Amino acid sequence: MKKSTVIAVVMLLAVGMTNVEASHLVNDETEAIEALNKNAITYVESGKWEAFSENLAISLQSEYDGVKSAALGMIIRYGNQLDMEQSVFEVMKIYRNHDNENMQRMALVALGQMDNDWAIEFLERAHRFEDSQVLQQTIKAVVADYKEKHS
Repeated sequence: MKKSTVIAVVMLLAVGMTNVEASHLVNDETEAIEALNKNAITYVESGKWEAFSENLAISLQSEYDGVKSAALGMIIRYGNQLDMEQSVFEVMKIYRNHDNENMQRMALVALGQMDNDWAIEFLERAHRFEDSQVLQQTIKAVVADYKEKHS
């Protein structure tokens, strides 16, 4: 199995999309994930954080959930070195509008890693209106982590 297929399968399983099998991934999605991962290695190793941030911003707007998921995972992993200010609203849209709770959770954690005051203030207000207990707990954890970092 190609490395890109393995990465795509892992990312899909990580966000709870077990009803999508790797064999159903279209080549465009697989290729996009492969390119994102290849660029990530290049950018991280060379310290090109601005270019990496721009690449992730584009990936967050993909029509493919696997690509969005991979981008969110990279924001979570490298958030303190990225400049994702321009993508806060795109990640917030994933949290607010996605129909998969695990994608929403990844978006929430990514928002915390983006270190954006507006996003955290929004989450502090929004958690009371969140129907999902899992998402409420995730919001509380993200906000608490942010406050601990900034106290």
